[in-house]
Amino acid sequence: MKLHFLQKQSRKGRPVHLILSITKMMLVLLFFIISPSLYAVKLECDYVYDIQEKYLDLHINFSNFNRKKKFFKNKLSTLEMRVKDQFIKSLDSEKLYLTLSDVNNIRKQLRNIFTKIKKGNCSDLNRIYALYYRRVAERVQFANEYLSSPFVLEPTIKLTLDSRKRKRKKTIRQVNSFHKKYIQYQMANAIVASDEKEYEDQVAEAKKNILRNYNRLQKQVKSWSVNLSDKEKKNCYKRKKSAGNVTICKPYKWYSIYLNSFAKGLDPHSGYLSQEDYEDFEINMKLSLEGIGASLSSKYGHTVIERLIPGGAAARSGKLKSKDKILAVGQSAKKLVNIFDMDLRDVVSMIRGEKGTNVYLKIMRTSKSKKKKIFTVRLVRDRVNLEDQAASIFYFDRKRNNKTYKIGVIMVPSFYGEGRSGGRSVTEDVQKLLSEAKKEKVSAIVLDMSNNGGGSLTEAVQLAGLFFAKGSVVRQLVKTKNGDRYLTLSDVDDNIAYPGPLVVLINRVSASASEIVSGTLKSYKRSIIVGGDHTFGKGSIQSVERLRMGLGSVRVTVGLFFIPNGFSTQLKGVNSDISFPSVFSNNEIGEKTLDYVLPGKKIPNFVSQSAYVSQEGDKWTPITDRMIAFLRENSLKRMRKNEKFQEIKKDIMEIRSKKKKGYVTTIAEIFNQAKKGEEKEQKKEESNKGDQQTLSSSDSGSWQDNIEEFKKKYMERPDIQESINIAADQVTWETKANLTQNRTN
Repeated sequence: MKLHFLQKQSRKGRPVHLILSITKMMLVLLFFIISPSLYAVKLECDYVYDIQEKYLDLHINFSNFNRKKKFFKNKLSTLEMRVKDQFIKSLDSEKLYLTLSDVNNIRKQLRNIFTKIKKGNCSDLNRIYALYYRRVAERVQFANEYLSSPFVLEPTIKLTLDSRKRKRKKTIRQVNSFHKKYIQYQMANAIVASDEKEYEDQVAEAKKNILRNYNRLQKQVKSWSVNLSDKEKKNCYKRKKSAGNVTICKPYKWYSIYLNSFAKGLDPHSGYLSQEDYEDFEINMKLSLEGIGASLSSKYGHTVIERLIPGGAAARSGKLKSKDKILAVGQSAKKLVNIFDMDLRDVVSMIRGEKGTNVYLKIMRTSKSKKKKIFTVRLVRDRVNLEDQAASIFYFDRKRNNKTYKIGVIMVPSFYGEGRSGGRSVTEDVQKLLSEAKKEKVSAIVLDMSNNGGGSLTEAVQLAGLFFAKGSVVRQLVKTKNGDRYLTLSDVDDNIAYPGPLVVLINRVSASASEIVSGTLKSYKRSIIVGGDHTFGKGSIQSVERLRMGLGSVRVTVGLFFIPNGFSTQLKGVNSDISFPSVFSNNEIGEKTLDYVLPGKKIPNFVSQSAYVSQEGDKWTPITDRMIAFLRENSLKRMRKNEKFQEIKKDIMEIRSKKKKGYVTTIAEIFNQAKKGEEKEQKKEESNKGDQQTLSSSDSGSWQDNIEEFKKKYMERPDIQESINIAADQVTWETKANLTQNRTN
C-alpha cells in the first residue's frame, strides 16, 4: 500500500496526513479485531499465490530450502507436473468428460502456472473452466437425449470400473460410445436400488433420478464460474440473504479445486480446506455442534434425514423420523426456502445456527403404502453432542478352564479433542471407561482402533500413556530453515489407568494417531496387536493453519513421526502380532497406494525405562515371544473353523481376481450380485426368527435400543470375537505365568 503525503507539516515537523493515516489504520485494525466476520473475503485469484506460498513455507519438503538455489527450482518444476496431474484427476477421474486432446491442452495452459499466478494472472485457469463446463454440458445433453429415447438394458455390455485401467478417449464419438455403457451401468445400479415393485416403474424412476443427477451437476459446475457479471453476482447475494447465509454461486470453488490440487501435489495428506470444510473439520474434532441433531444425505436432489442423533432437538421433538425428506428450510414459518437440488453443504448451513434460535423445516413423509404426508416442523436449535462418535465400552463373557472372564471392549472411533479446558477429549472418555471397567472387574481389555483414521496428536500421546508409567511416546521430525529438528512428546503421568492384559485391534484403515498408540504399546511390549496384517502406514504430521476469514485453511504436512522403537510408521505401518483375514488387507488400501508418498526412515530407539516403573499394584506383564506364539497357535485353530473368516478369505480371492481384470463387470452381473445379496439377507432373516435377543430397528426406538442393536451387530464381527478370544487366552497365560513365578519364589 502506497501513502502519499502533502508537504504541509505539523508544528513538530510531522506530516499532518501521516498522523491522520496512522490513526485511521489503527481504527481500522481495531474494527477488524472487534468484528472479524465483517472482514471476511472470498477466494479470488489475488489470494491464490499467497496461499501457495503458505504451503511451501510449512511443508516438510520445502520449508528449509534456499529458494534461490537450483535444487529448489527443480523441486518446483516437479511440483508443477504433479499439480497438472492432480488438477486433471480432480476434474475428471472417471475419464468421462475430457478427451485426450483436452487433457493435453490443459497441460499446456498450466505451463508456468506458478509464475502466472504470482503475477495475479489466472486467465489460463479461467479458460480451463470454460472448456470443462462446455464438456460437462455436452455430457448432460447426451444423457438427456439417450435416456429420453426408448431405453433397453443390454446385459452383455462390459465396463471396466477401475478408471486407471481405462484409456482416455481421443474423440467425442469415442466418448459418446463409452458414455452409453456408463449410463447403462448407472441405470442397472439405480434399478437394483429402486423400491418400486414393477420393472417399468423401476426403469422410469431410475431414468428420472439419473437425469436429475446430471442436470444438478451442470448447475453445480455453472455456479463455479469465475466470470460472473455484476448483475449475476448481485442476484447471488440476494439469494444468499433470502436463503439464510447460503452462497448459491460459488466462484471461489474453482480456485479451491486448483489449490487442493496444488496441495495434493506436495503429498497425499496435504489439502486445502474451504471455509465450509474447515467448519466441518472443527465439528469432527469437537464432537459437538449447534443445530437440530440429524444426520442428512442427498439423494436425487432431495435432502433426506438418515438418522436422528440421540438427545438432539430433532429426536426430542418426536415429530421427525429417518427417511423423511426436507423440502424447505426457513428462519420463520412464512419464509421457507425451497432446497430441492441444493448442495447438501448449503442445506446444512441453513439448518445449523446458534443455540436457542428457531428453524422451520417443511417435511415430506412417504408411508409404506406410498402415501405422502407434508407438514412443517419448528425446532429450537441446541448443542448436540455426537455421542455415537465418541469412545464407548461393551462387555463380553468368555469361559476358560471352567472359569468365566469378563472382557471389556473399548471402541475408539477417532482421536477427537477440543484442545481447551473443559472440552471433549477421547483420552478423558477412555480413562472414565477404564475406571468403569475396573468396577466391573474385567479380566482384560480390547482397545478397538480398527477403522480409526486418526485425529489429534496430543490425544494420541495422552491415551497411550494411560497404559504405562511415564515415558516417551512419539518423536517428531520437523524440517526448519536451520535444519532437521526432533521433538519428543512424552506421557509425564506416573499413574497407570489400567495395568491388566491388553489387546489392540487394528486394520489397514487404522491410521496416524491409531498407529502412534498401537506402535507405542508394541514398542513397550505392553499389548498384543491383532487384526489386519498391518495399519495404514501414515507416519506424517499435518498442521491445519487458518487463513484470513473467508479463505478457509491449509492442511499441510510438516513432519514425520517415529514410535519408541525408532521406526517410522510411514509406508509400512504397524504389523500385527496375530493377523486375521480382512477384506481391507488388499493392495488397494494403504499409504503406499497413494500419489507422491513420503519415504519412511529409521532413527535410534528412544524407549523409556521409566515406563516400566510403577507402584506395586500397577505392575503390568510385558508381552513375550513365547506368549505371542501361544496366543497365535490358539487363534489359528479357531480361525480355521470360523465360517465368517473363511467367507472373508473367499471375498479376498474374488477381489484379487477382479483387480487383475481391472474390475470388469457386465450389466447382467450387477443383477446377479443383487439377487445373491437378497437371498443372503433372506436367509439371515430366517435364521434370526425365534431369536429372542434379536432387536428390530425402529424410528421411535430409544437410544438404549440403538445401543443394543449396535452391540448385537458389533458382536457378529469376527475380528471383534477373535480379539475377545485372544484377550481371554492372554488372561489364562498371565495367570499361569504368575502362579509359576510365585512357586519359584
